[in-house]
Amino acid sequence: MKNPLKKTKTKVLVPWRQDFRNSESLPDIKVIRTQFLINFVAVVVPLFVAILWIQQELALGSLRQDLGKLEEKKVAMQSANSELVALSRDFMKESAKIDSLDQYYYNLFSISDYLVTLSKNVSENMVLSSMEIKKSNRIEGNDVIDVWESKVSGNVTQENQGAITSVNTFVEDLGKEELLALYLDEAFLDNLSRDQNTDTLNFVVSIAMSGTEKKEKTLSNE
Repeated sequence: MKNPLKKTKTKVLVPWRQDFRNSESLPDIKVIRTQFLINFVAVVVPLFVAILWIQQELALGSLRQDLGKLEEKKVAMQSANSELVALSRDFMKESAKIDSLDQYYYNLFSISDYLVTLSKNVSENMVLSSMEIKKSNRIEGNDVIDVWESKVSGNVTQENQGAITSVNTFVEDLGKEELLALYLDEAFLDNLSRDQNTDTLNFVVSIAMSGTEKKEKTLSNE
């Protein structure tokens, strides 16, 4: 027997309809559309990669420029270094020649000291262009005396009337030098000429030196 107090549930009938919708062709009504995200990613990712590539290329370009500058500097330094090495090599050769002359030929004094002595007496308006020295000998009685003959060439500007005086002073001062005083036989102005092209006064000074005779006289006087 049915309980009259108990309610029976009424069964709701849902009308049946055939779903003919094509979900793929329906518009996307989401807040952020999937197609937008796909397009965004498709644009941003290549753009990001392109930016990274450009930055790397710029960095590489800067490095290439720096390397180019360093290479140029290296080449310039190598060239300068080669010149200095060659100059040093030539200097050593010439220095060896002078040392050899000092030891085996010019035994009065060092040639380098002689050059320094000459340069000390050069005035501001005077230029020495060349120096030559040769050794010979002369016979006096039973003795053979070594003789050194030197010629010093140069020029002095003619800006004032004291040009000739400068040359004469140069010759006189040589006889007062301690290095030459013991060996100097004579020093005199051998040649003097004017150069109209350079407006200079060219001169040649002859210097004669010998060691044995003057040294013996000096020692005997002492």
